[in-house]
Amino acid sequence: MKASLNKLLETQMAQGAAIREVRQKVSENENEILGLAVKVEAHEALRKKWQAMFEEMENRSRRKNLRNQPPGGAGGIGHVVTMLNSLMGAGAFQGPLELEGAHRVLARKPKASEPPRAGPLRFHLFADRKCVLRWAKKERSSRWENAEVRIYQDWRAEVAKKRVSYNRAKALLHRRGVKFGMLQPARLWVTYRDRHHYFESPEEAWAFVQAEKLDSD
Repeated sequence: MKASLNKLLETQMAQGAAIREVRQKVSENENEILGLAVKVEAHEALRKKWQAMFEEMENRSRRKNLRNQPPGGAGGIGHVVTMLNSLMGAGAFQGPLELEGAHRVLARKPKASEPPRAGPLRFHLFADRKCVLRWAKKERSSRWENAEVRIYQDWRAEVAKKRVSYNRAKALLHRRGVKFGMLQPARLWVTYRDRHHYFESPEEAWAFVQAEKLDSD
């Protein structure tokens, strides 16, 4: 009987030691996981920082670009220069118009039934770009060689989508006669009751519209 009790006690002690060892391993693993989580969080913050820097650099680079549809075609950039000089008239630019083709993201080739991809144009002089963009906003239905000519800003897809998201707030501001405008790349400014307001997102802009009751009849 005593031998059986001793054996049972030894078994319990062994199991207790095994449980303590398991608990120790679990605690060590939890600490290791916590350390890895901290490292992942730090790497994610660094990634977001570098991504924001890259996007800022790309947005700044695109400020010298415009997009042209249809693109240069067989004549390339020279064809576009001839088109712009012809459509805008003599004396539109202070000197010879200098352009080059800008790089664009790879994508599938459009089908025969689809319109061609817009060709990015990089202007050597920022003043020429402003001149062409001003003309394009005024002349929205120009045609060249039996094709409609459309020239617009060269935004990144994410930026273009964000700018469009402000339209709801902008429509109400326009209806109320409130002065507003867009800042690069996708910020909205509003002047209301002699105060200037700046919004980083469409949600912030809409919250302002609601707070000022500009959306009420």
